[in-house]
Amino acid sequence: LAVQGELAVWQEQALALSRDETHRLCAHLPLEDAEMVWGRTAGWPAGVRLAVAAAGSGGSARVPGQIDRSVFDFFASEVIDRLPEDLRSFLLQISILPEVTTAQAAAITRRADAARLLDQIERRALFVVDVGTTERTLRLHDLFREALMRRLAMDPGLHRHELLCRAAEVEADPVRKIEFLTQAQAWPEASSALADHAPDALLAGAADAIERLVQGFPKAQRETLPALLYADGLVALSRWEWGRIPPLMKRAAALWSQAGNTERAMEADSLIPLALAGLGENRSAKAHLASHAPRNPTATARLRRALAESWLLLAQGALGEVSTKFSETVDILVTTDASPSLWQQAQPLAAFIGLPGTRKPLQQWVQGALRRSPDAPTSLRGMAIVLRGWLLLRAGDLPAAGAACEEARSECLWLREPDALAFQLGLLQAQLLASAAQGRELERHLQALLDRSSRLQDRQHRGAATGLLLYLGARFASQAGHTALALDFANRLLKEPEAVGGWIQPDALFGIHAIVAECKGSPGVALTHWRHQLSIEGASDLFGQGAEARLHAAALSAIVDGPRAAAGLLRPLLDRCTSEGEPGVTRFASPQARRLLAELDWGDELGVEHQLLLAHGAPAHAPGSAPGTEARAAASGPFVAVGLSSREMEVLSRLAAGASNKHIAREFDLSPFTVKRHVGNILNKLNLASRGQAAAWFRENGGR
Repeated sequence: LAVQGELAVWQEQALALSRDETHRLCAHLPLEDAEMVWGRTAGWPAGVRLAVAAAGSGGSARVPGQIDRSVFDFFASEVIDRLPEDLRSFLLQISILPEVTTAQAAAITRRADAARLLDQIERRALFVVDVGTTERTLRLHDLFREALMRRLAMDPGLHRHELLCRAAEVEADPVRKIEFLTQAQAWPEASSALADHAPDALLAGAADAIERLVQGFPKAQRETLPALLYADGLVALSRWEWGRIPPLMKRAAALWSQAGNTERAMEADSLIPLALAGLGENRSAKAHLASHAPRNPTATARLRRALAESWLLLAQGALGEVSTKFSETVDILVTTDASPSLWQQAQPLAAFIGLPGTRKPLQQWVQGALRRSPDAPTSLRGMAIVLRGWLLLRAGDLPAAGAACEEARSECLWLREPDALAFQLGLLQAQLLASAAQGRELERHLQALLDRSSRLQDRQHRGAATGLLLYLGARFASQAGHTALALDFANRLLKEPEAVGGWIQPDALFGIHAIVAECKGSPGVALTHWRHQLSIEGASDLFGQGAEARLHAAALSAIVDGPRAAAGLLRPLLDRCTSEGEPGVTRFASPQARRLLAELDWGDELGVEHQLLLAHGAPAHAPGSAPGTEARAAASGPFVAVGLSSREMEVLSRLAAGASNKHIAREFDLSPFTVKRHVGNILNKLNLASRGQAAAWFRENGGR
């Protein structure tokens, strides 16, 4: 009949109700419930009617993970009980998995004829759909699977716990694997699987999901399984909740030591001094490092130890020694081919930026982190891009720094704005606004950061974040020429003793007092405070404060003592800018101070190169010789008018030249995923449909 064209075949998909038809049957239900019924039944007519009836009587057939009695009775009497015994038993066992391959079915059921039974299930159209590509993979209908699982729970002869453990063995998805093991109450195995999964999940910003998995274990297990304690500690580390880490890791290390697992005990213990340093308990951190020095430390323990020591050197004011210890950290990452999660844990503090000798290891960390970050949004990648933005800003390339900031913002949004990444990105955005003298935008931005910090759960983290924002906010406002905001932030900082601590030590406040004096029109008092700040520059030059102090002191000194005295204050800074390739730090001063230094007649006191640094805050390049100059020059005028970011301008120029996403990614050190997202943004902003149209638009609007 089929050969003669006289056979019509209607399969499940053709007979299913459409979304609109389902909604019409659910007209008396709220739209949200109607949509849930559609999603749960996939248009299966009997299922829709049963779900609607259950919903009307207060049942739960539309709720995931639950099945109404009437639906279950229908499946039991009309489907399950009518099957041959071997097929019924097989179906009950494979219902453990939402999707099952032949190999998985064979592993779970221990049946060599699994393929034959799967064939029977398909031929009988038993509420399955083949979703496989290279391998046949059957997905059971949600309601049918829930009915099977309820029947499985009622049949002790099928040993549900054993089936769950078998399912975990063949399950590739780590979250499902953990859920199978917890359902089987295989607590040690489930906790080990969770500890193995946590680092990669946290890399993708899934701290909340890992926390939920941890909380899914009974309290007794959470207190006695070291792997669970360790995973919980990693969640706290990803959020910078330093206070939660020491007790968790002490308990995990002790339990692993009792079990004879010295390697895991060592790795848990290695996080304790890092957390103590993060809390500002530097003496305790130093004592812990001295009393817990393992003879044969693992690479992870060595890495965290070196990182903690670099933090302690920073807190002690030994700024010149930080670069050596941080270089050691980067060397360990590179030589041991560390995992991306360890690159994330070893991310440099924002305070490392600008310290003597740190530019090279910071660049190495950025390059290594970007190479090892997965081709998808991760907090590691986001942090690396933020740090690259800081390095570009200090190098004087503000357009490229702005592009990095925009790229990091996109990563942050994809990750639902994790606190640590959002905070570091917010500081970079604030510095860029200050450098561009956008005072009003800076005020709104800083207030938003303060509001977000006030909602942090951890009190110490909240206090440290607020203090740093007030301290940097006063300086940023001064650099933007927003006198009222600078005074407001400075006075709030000075009136809130709890805000001073962590990385903001009392010695750093001479500069804040100087800003207050300048804003109030007392240049003599300000100069005294700036000189005090410079007298301890070697121990207090954090977040560019040394450059700021020299620029302001030189501007005031030029008025009081003349160009020679001012040049003497500036020369060490300008020499360092030249030698370390960071001319952008000459922007870290108020507009008045920068204007005075740029316009002053220096005579022979400063060389031409130094005067150019003061005038432009950027290195001198021959036309077209600066990296990215051609792309930025080509993407000006109308490109800015339509709202394209600097990075999108660069991508558009290369796209118009015929470069593929892969080549663009290689040229700008981006992932293909990020380039694809930039191309999508360009097409949306220009209201275009294809790359070809974008290239034509580029040429028609003056691109070349």
